[in-house]
Amino acid sequence: MPKSATLSVLLCNYNQGHFISQAIEAVLSQSRPPEQFIIVDDGSTDNSVEIVESYAKKAPCIEFLRLEKNTGAFPALQMGLQRVRGEYLYNASADDYVLPGFFEKAMRLAGRFPQAGFIVGRWRVIDMEDRLIVEPPLPRENYEGFLSPAEFRQLLLEQGAIDLGSTSALFRFDVLKAVGAWRRELGHYCDSFLALAIPLKSGICLIPEPCACWRRNPGGMSQTQSSRAVAGLGIIERAAALMQSDEFKDLFPVEWITRWKRETSERLITHRISEYRRLMNARYDPFIEQLYHGGGWRRRVSYALDAAARWRIEAGARRLERQFRAHQPGLSGVAE
Repeated sequence: MPKSATLSVLLCNYNQGHFISQAIEAVLSQSRPPEQFIIVDDGSTDNSVEIVESYAKKAPCIEFLRLEKNTGAFPALQMGLQRVRGEYLYNASADDYVLPGFFEKAMRLAGRFPQAGFIVGRWRVIDMEDRLIVEPPLPRENYEGFLSPAEFRQLLLEQGAIDLGSTSALFRFDVLKAVGAWRRELGHYCDSFLALAIPLKSGICLIPEPCACWRRNPGGMSQTQSSRAVAGLGIIERAAALMQSDEFKDLFPVEWITRWKRETSERLITHRISEYRRLMNARYDPFIEQLYHGGGWRRRVSYALDAAARWRIEAGARRLERQFRAHQPGLSGVAE
């Protein structure tokens, strides 16, 4: 691939009017801007369309596709992919944003290592107010450059379930298409599957600096945690089956898939139970705190209610874990 390789950005949006300006400005202000910036609005009912149109009038690289009705994330994504002209693609999210200099660093590596199908930097996990939660490490720390498919395969065997995602990643578009792009049957795990399959096929470039921010949206209520986790376990099963299929069996190490399945399932369940505890605490704590500060008999009642609430929350966490075990009986205890 020549050093002057072209870059497209694809951003799909549905009712993210409170975040989309930040996402668009982060792309347009890059020191190495994209040649093409496709924005697909999937039938938003907020002020998203007005915001995007205001940017499209000022930025010639923006191609705005507006859907009158909400079709869902995957149909909107497929519509956008059909318009991509760049040799590299960044798949943006309306509630996340790239950090300054990311595209310049990534495209410089693309010029040095055109064989790489995946170029990824570190990413920051932030909350709804842009506060830093965590900055996960890359599988090889403080390393900038290319890892061949064989080297990445060895990393998997050594480290197990590596989680890269695509918040801070560019895809070489021809390789992305060759592995089937985003697969609807993998749901929320489709990004992570690509972040494994493409490096195993064409290699990976690492940027040892923060390149993007992924926003953790609390969303949902406690009663949804069980169904969401069970659905997630089903997706992990489908991903493991795909890894062992004729299409991918020559890429994924057989001995690694079992370990990946176990570690990814445990991570999902631990997260869902943690979310259950957090949501339930958020429900009880304000009322108990109000009683406590009332003094007198109210404070004594608050002690009893606090103990009862903690017991109920832990009983619910154990019940959730039993439900998860019924779907993944080989897992160790993960609720503690």
